[in-house]
Amino acid sequence: MKEIDFNIAVLCRSNAFQVSGAFIPVAGLMTGGSSGFAASAYLREMITRPMRKLFCIIILPMLSLTARAQSDTLVVVNWNIEWFGSYSNGPGNENLQEQNVVRVMRYLNADIYGLMEVVDTMRLRRVVDSLGPAYGFYVSGFASAAPSPISPNWSSAQKLAFVYRRSVFSNIHTRAMLNNGSNAYYNFSSGRFPYLFNANVTKNGKKRNISFILIHAKAGSTATDYSRRRDAAIELKDTLDPFFSARPLIIFGDLNDELEGSISGYTVSPYDVFVRDSLPSDTASYYSLTLPAERAGERSTINYSNVIDHQIANLKMDSMYVPGSADIRQDVVEVVPDYLSHTTSDHYPVSSKFVLKDGDTSAVVVNPPPPPPPPVVFKGFRVWPNPFRQQIIFRSGKNLTEVKMVMYNSIGARVWETAVPVIISQQFNEFPLPLLSSGVYLLQIISREETLTFRLVR
Repeated sequence: MKEIDFNIAVLCRSNAFQVSGAFIPVAGLMTGGSSGFAASAYLREMITRPMRKLFCIIILPMLSLTARAQSDTLVVVNWNIEWFGSYSNGPGNENLQEQNVVRVMRYLNADIYGLMEVVDTMRLRRVVDSLGPAYGFYVSGFASAAPSPISPNWSSAQKLAFVYRRSVFSNIHTRAMLNNGSNAYYNFSSGRFPYLFNANVTKNGKKRNISFILIHAKAGSTATDYSRRRDAAIELKDTLDPFFSARPLIIFGDLNDELEGSISGYTVSPYDVFVRDSLPSDTASYYSLTLPAERAGERSTINYSNVIDHQIANLKMDSMYVPGSADIRQDVVEVVPDYLSHTTSDHYPVSSKFVLKDGDTSAVVVNPPPPPPPPVVFKGFRVWPNPFRQQIIFRSGKNLTEVKMVMYNSIGARVWETAVPVIISQQFNEFPLPLLSSGVYLLQIISREETLTFRLVR
């Protein structure tokens, strides 16, 4: 670390900040810009919202900033790359999208990327190959309504992925989190579970075991969408607090909502359980790194004027955080000029920086709960999850017509029913259920072709 007195003229290329009434250009000097400088705590407190696209030259008299070379810091990025490689959704030119993703990732030069909405995994491999042998990647084996890569929906589903710098990460372990619970299945967008990347991280001669938890939360602005995000956050925190608090941890990704308030119109965020347990409270366990950007009125997507892509660190991770470095990278338009035309993604990347301290390098070991019972299977027909919560998924072994589904409780009372004109063989069919009490239920499926009965547990 070295102190640099800026007693020179600075060219303002892309950013300017209002400090005590005067516009001061910083051209990315606030950490997260390409030059990677960190502002002093005093300056951060004085800064209001960034003013973009100001071209000017201003003298900065004796302004002292802390400079860190990017090679000395751990750079963490999360980025939703909008239906990457899908031919039916997202940007219309998949080859151009792939090229632009490579350009942006080279520009950001991060140590680890948490990517969301990866559809075409072979395209992702080409992206990583284009970055060179320095990078490797992992792709989740689960997605919405696709519990494994052999699921019919997996190849076309939005998947989570990590791209990492090989020289920085070792002893890597990846897995789904909370994937044994029916509640989590429902709340995390029908099986798009959090994706854990745990590894020993080495930077600037320092080594530390760190957990990265990537989330792509349930989308939508309905009351039900809000409740699913809220319940997912509560269940995740209930796991993190007892098992992950002793080691550095960062939660990052597309949370599909704000940290204060909500896109659903509520005054309380669905992630309030984390925000209330955040600094500056003396008893806090977390720090919401992107909350200042949200409060400053920034946006993390092209289409909407709020921040829904976030980073939250626990105290062990926050102790290594470079203050003020969390940044919504709207500067990617410098390397992809047509970015705002949806050629690449409708989200901006989010980056942050950390200076490692030596510490525990043993992997986090959490004994998972026993696996859930297998899906109820009869004559090629499947119903799951079992136990269920507020939805069931039905896959038929043949085409069914004039389908009626009825659920009875243990005393024979009808508690739910629905009718479906046609159910296609091998397709996944999700059915939301009312909030039922715990117990044993019978599901009867009646059609012109078959009559089936399944025993389920709530």
